Amino acid sequence: MHANHSAHIQLLADLPPVVDDGFGNLAFCSADDGVLWLCYEVRRDFLSAPRQFNVLRVVLADEPFIATGGQYLNDLQWESLRKAGFGIYRVEGSELVEGEGELHLVCYTPKQIVECCALQVTSEQQCFHAASPYQALVSFLAS
Repeated sequence: MHANHSAHIQLLADLPPVVDDGFGNLAFCSADDGVLWLCYEVRRDFLSAPRQFNVLRVVLADEPFIATGGQYLNDLQWESLRKAGFGIYRVEGSELVEGEGELHLVCYTPKQIVECCALQVTSEQQCFHAASPYQALVSFLAS
C-alpha cells in the first residue's frame, strides 16, 4: 500500500504551466520571513513572442527546507515525475510532511528542480519581456 501511495504526484493545475521546450529554468530566493519566491518560465503557444514568467509565493512550513536536485524523491516518485513532465507538483504521502496542512512541493523545470515543504502556494504575478527568470524575479521583488 505505501509503495503505490508514495509514488503519487499531483500537478497543481491552477498554476500556469511550466515551459516544456527543454530550456526553461527557474529562479528562487527566500528571506527570514519564511517565504520562498519562485519564478519559472511559462509555456506559451507558438504565436506568443515574448517570454513569459510566473512568480509564486510559497509560505514555508515550520521546519523550512529548500532542496535543489530532487534529493527527497524516492525512485517511484522520480519515475512518476518523469512520466508526468515538467510542472509544479504536490507529492502525496511524502515522508517530509510532518504537520497539518503541509505539502511537499516540487517545481520541476527543464533545467532545475526545487523542493520544499510548504503551507501555502499562490501565483502572484505574470511577468513579460524579461530575459530570464532571474531578471523577472528581481523586477517583481523590486516593484
